[in-house]
Amino acid sequence: MMVFDEYPICSHETSVSDFLFFKGSHLQLANTPVQTFILARNYSHQIIAEFHCNVDVAGCWISLLKAPFGGLTFHENCTNSELIFMLHSIKDWLARSSCKALIIKTPPSCYDLEIHEKTHWNYVNTGFSPYRTLTNHYIPVTQTKFSTIISSTAARRLRKSLNAGIAATLNTNIPFDQIYSFIYKCHTQKGYPLPVLHEELAKLTQTFPNHFLIFTASHKSVIVAVIIAVRVAPHVLYLFLSDYDHAYATFSPIILLTQCLYEHCQLEGCKILDLGTSLDHLGNPKESLSRFKRNLGAEECVKVTYRCEV
Repeated sequence: MMVFDEYPICSHETSVSDFLFFKGSHLQLANTPVQTFILARNYSHQIIAEFHCNVDVAGCWISLLKAPFGGLTFHENCTNSELIFMLHSIKDWLARSSCKALIIKTPPSCYDLEIHEKTHWNYVNTGFSPYRTLTNHYIPVTQTKFSTIISSTAARRLRKSLNAGIAATLNTNIPFDQIYSFIYKCHTQKGYPLPVLHEELAKLTQTFPNHFLIFTASHKSVIVAVIIAVRVAPHVLYLFLSDYDHAYATFSPIILLTQCLYEHCQLEGCKILDLGTSLDHLGNPKESLSRFKRNLGAEECVKVTYRCEV
């Protein structure tokens, strides 16, 4: 026997996932209420699976609306039959709430291929279809030096930055407003909108200072590039937001910053440096960005979004 329940607001830290985006303290920052569903074995009261979603302006429920991904999270001994029961129960509940569709954004498959394959099987067998499959780039972190995994072109740009005296570091001293202003200016110059508002990002960095990490590249004490990375799980560092001063384009300072992230992963025991998907500001695949990531030694995996009409 299993117990299925739902909560209008997640008020507890999840017991079945290490992902930051699934923790109650992060879910509570959402602009729209988060619906949390839990599955427990009633003979032990052990929570074996959780699911979080919130609704968009069109009336579709999304897991998760603001986060890079959502989806099922479950204990390693959770069976396929239990997950199927949970997904059907979620769909039944949402149907009663006049839901139009349920959309699930899943983590990149490189995070855990076995879990990716298990959830794919369960989504498909409960009526979900792959709605969009994107190529995601990541760098496996080993003891190998970053300079030996990148292309010869990237290596030349890296040496050029170092020879010019550009230095990269994890920066904990620069005020957030200065960082945001720099990224905003760089995005605006290129004609790109920022994907996150100042207030939202400020709250995240203040609430989770050990998860939202700011790396800067500077030349003669002037910031020329910034990466905001997120420790989404103990084994994953995710490149969330980045940009550089166009005046330093020939140096490609993002390469130097990526080396800084890679070395940080080595020190902190992260196994995956997730560079994310390669899309333009309109959400279309951007081959030049994919090529840039491949030159950094990145490998490819998939990031799947599922949809089910409810």
